[in-house]
Amino acid sequence: MRERLKVDLSEEVINYLWENDIVSPEVEFLKPGKLSVPDSPGIGYEINKQVLDGYLVESESILKEKSIY
Repeated sequence: MRERLKVDLSEEVINYLWENDIVSPEVEFLKPGKLSVPDSPGIGYEINKQVLDGYLVESESILKEKSIY
């Protein structure tokens, strides 16, 4: 039997996650279970790098620096 995880979805937690969303524009819900689809190119959302960087723990570049010689 699979164990289910208990998740705290209190209003406080949902508001925190909503205010710190990593996509822009904000996801717009029309009614429960239905959301508005942006009309911009691709999937219509862009990553908010400033918010995403706030979750960054560690980074490492694997690209070599270009030599001018």
